[in-house]
Amino acid sequence: MNTVNFPSRSSAGPVKHFTPNDIKFAINQCSLKKSPGFDLITVEVARCLSKKAIIHLSHIFSVFHVSLLRLPYIPILWKFSTIILVHKSNKPPDSISSLCLIILLLFFPKFWKNILLKRLLPCIVENYIISNSQFGFRSSHSTIQQFHRVVDAL
Repeated sequence: MNTVNFPSRSSAGPVKHFTPNDIKFAINQCSLKKSPGFDLITVEVARCLSKKAIIHLSHIFSVFHVSLLRLPYIPILWKFSTIILVHKSNKPPDSISSLCLIILLLFFPKFWKNILLKRLLPCIVENYIISNSQFGFRSSHSTIQQFHRVVDAL
């Protein structure tokens, strides 16, 4: 069985908190084309947040980030989504395979996941936590490349 040795908390140093500038920059990087979840908060709404609200968000995300390292818990409301069924064109209307699912997640959980991923990704790469042979969900590692790799190996 393969195991991964994570650096201990003491050797990794203190957890870096999210600053208001981190939050503001990340909100400005979000695409305006994303649809809102059931709370109807969009990127446009997030971009209109006051300086005080951004400061509160940075504190909330920092506390949540530190506590997640100790106790892996994600609020239940952050797991809810709105599912929309869309009929695919040129498909029989009575077949389930002719439906396409669109899942609308809440903005702030998606946003938090993205800024957390940006924070964790350098550590993951630096410590070789995920093998370089993992494909499909990592940037610059498409599944097509993996198919070519398998074919070349055969």
